Amino acid sequence: MKITKSDLAQIIKEELSRLNENPNEIKTAKPKQKPVLGKDRTTAGTVTKNAASDARLQAARGITDEERGLIKRLNVMLVNIAGTTNITTGIVMQKIRALAKAIEAAPSAEVTKKEK
Repeated sequence: MKITKSDLAQIIKEELSRLNENPNEIKTAKPKQKPVLGKDRTTAGTVTKNAASDARLQAARGITDEERGLIKRLNVMLVNIAGTTNITTGIVMQKIRALAKAIEAAPSAEVTKKEK
C-alpha cells in the first residue's frame, strides 16, 4: 500500500497539531543509544494516547489484516502474562530477545533502524 500525498499531508497535520497541544513533547537531540530490551518504560497513559497514531502508522505502512491480528495477539499475550509475572526476566525475556534479534536480522529491519 502506498501513501498518497494527501495521506502524508494529513498525517503531518495531525502530528503537528498534537505537538502544538503538547509542546513539552518536543525532545532535544540526544546521542543515539541502542535500546536495551527490558529497560524501556511507558506509562498506561502514553500507550492510550499513542494508540490512534500507532493505528494510522500501521495503516500507512501497508500492514495486512493478518499481520495486524498477529501483532494484536502477541500484545494481548504479553499484557496477560505481565499481569501475573515479571516479563523482563526469565524465559519470557529470553524469547523476547530472540524474537527481537530475528526481527532486527530481517532484510526490511534496516528501514526500521533508520527511523529510530
